Amino acid sequence: MHIFQKLALSFVVLFLVAVKGQVYGYDYSPSCLKRIETSFFEQRYVEQALNLHKVGQSSWGLIISDLKQKSLQVPGMMMAKARTMKPNPLDSPFDPKQAEKILHPLLFTIFRETLISYNFTNESGIRDMFEYIYSFQEDRIKRCLYGSSRL
Repeated sequence: MHIFQKLALSFVVLFLVAVKGQVYGYDYSPSCLKRIETSFFEQRYVEQALNLHKVGQSSWGLIISDLKQKSLQVPGMMMAKARTMKPNPLDSPFDPKQAEKILHPLLFTIFRETLISYNFTNESGIRDMFEYIYSFQEDRIKRCLYGSSRL
């Protein structure tokens, strides 16, 4: 490949990166955030929460499977919500406080909708179970969003 071809290819790549950044925005959030978004509903914590609120054990596997599947959608949902905010907390400078304010209710909504789909409709029980699960992940979330050592 000639030097001019390499140079032209480099310009095309840079152009595409710049255009993508302008159209979709660059996610300045820490890389650990995506791992949290997609793995928040750890089986052991969900099982403990369900057990404490007497959710039938026969539903646990299905609930956990649904939560894990729905968690894969959280990064996109988080970015979509952040884009509606001025300024976008996922843009530079990254705003950990606002990011957490998006993440918490988003995860709760997923948890709530999943439990309701399995006929568990006790709102205070759903909130208690979610907060129980969140309490196990809270330090991890704080270290990721606010800490200097990213997970």
